[in-house]
Amino acid sequence: MGLDMWLNKRSKNLDVAPEEVCYWRKANQIHNWFVNKVQEGNDDCGEYVVTKEELQELVDLCQEVIDASKLVEGSIINGRTYDRATSKWIDNVVKSKIIKNPKKAMELLPTVSGFFFGSTDYDEYYILDLQHTVEVLKDVIKDTDFDKYVITYNSSW
Repeated sequence: MGLDMWLNKRSKNLDVAPEEVCYWRKANQIHNWFVNKVQEGNDDCGEYVVTKEELQELVDLCQEVIDASKLVEGSIINGRTYDRATSKWIDNVVKSKIIKNPKKAMELLPTVSGFFFGSTDYDEYYILDLQHTVEVLKDVIKDTDFDKYVITYNSSW
């Protein structure tokens, strides 16, 4: 189980089945943006219409964070293991690339925690989610006739 998110293209006439145009899994920084900018703070797994301008804003923010982020060698916590001998939980630390100075990422597209929301690290996987978002949304913006279709966002966990 995890945080799953979709963008769908729907005909304004409702005579055509919706088409999935983007899917994210556990990209909680993207979900957080949608909750705050599109859903008026309501994190309720509802379906919300997203404007072309909102999509462009998200693309621009993602690109700004990507451009400001330098990846360096580092470590992240990848889950925890219970140590029976000490009766304590031990962090599983693994090597990974991390953002050297995540200040811009934390300011513009902060991660959020939640039971199924995935990692809150500012690392290479965070950047990959942003790159995926930019690539897909640029095409959605370019290829969608916003007079005939609406784009909707919804999530589930």
